[in-house]
Amino acid sequence: MTVPGAPHIIDAQGWLGFGAVGLWILVASLLALRGNAWPKGLAYVGIATAFFYFLALAPAVIPSLSGAVIFTIVAGGGGLVLAPIWFTWMGIFLRRTGSSLDSA
Repeated sequence: MTVPGAPHIIDAQGWLGFGAVGLWILVASLLALRGNAWPKGLAYVGIATAFFYFLALAPAVIPSLSGAVIFTIVAGGGGLVLAPIWFTWMGIFLRRTGSSLDSA
């Protein structure tokens, strides 16, 4: 949570907002893919989502990319499209899995 208008001094470059979330999605998806715990499509969408989260950090790592508008559009578009798909699918999957465990 942030205060509107306050400087973002804790995560100025987005390492926590994009890097940590991307790493979490990547690790969870790879482990689920390896253990056949989720549908394969969900795991692959998670890997692609993590890639776009990492892609959003590239201008912070490579300063020459900070002016590339197309790069920002691609990274943001991937995050705006794939992330909601992954989180929604994950929620539906967990809800169905949880309800089937409750009835057993």
